[in-house]
Amino acid sequence: MRRVPIIVTALLALGGCKQELSKEKAELMDAVMFALYNIEENGKGRSGEQEPLQRRVVNQSIEFWRIGRNGIGTSSDEINQKIRNSAFVRYKWVITSPEPCVFRKQEFTEFSKEKSQEDFSAYTMGSIGSDGVVDLNKASRFVLISEPLLTQIVISGPAVHCVADGWCEDYFNTTIDVDGYTPRGEKPYLVQRKEKAIDLIRKACPGKAY
Repeated sequence: MRRVPIIVTALLALGGCKQELSKEKAELMDAVMFALYNIEENGKGRSGEQEPLQRRVVNQSIEFWRIGRNGIGTSSDEINQKIRNSAFVRYKWVITSPEPCVFRKQEFTEFSKEKSQEDFSAYTMGSIGSDGVVDLNKASRFVLISEPLLTQIVISGPAVHCVADGWCEDYFNTTIDVDGYTPRGEKPYLVQRKEKAIDLIRKACPGKAY
């Protein structure tokens, strides 16, 4: 009788049970996507699109996406043939964390099967140059700089940011577009939200001495 739990456990392990993404890890990954890439659920994406972003957890990753009309053409006749009948495209941003405090962001453009808004298997196009890995274990500086003419997030450290082809650099920075009127002497609401996200990230990933 005592062997049953052991056998069941072994079978579950062999079956490759998918581990659910913990609430804490999901919150951390959400904070990274918002702080570094301005991507969040119900947000407008990086280009101010009107369709709000949707969000879902898939195994150990988080996906954000929006659907738009297909108006894309390429210089490849072969690709054009595959996407010609696609009425819609799904723009998708994916974040994973393969190791503690290491975050990989990827972008995809998926083309629909004809007029379907659920089946986007006609063709998938990766966004060249948009993928990257930020390793906060290597970060010695992680700050939000808010000045009258420029607001940006700066991360620095040896090989703290690497792109898909394996090329790494010692810094990562992104500019924050602060829209709307803010009373003099007050921080813009977006900056306040970014600061809260950064605080959450820095508590979970202290890196080197900031």
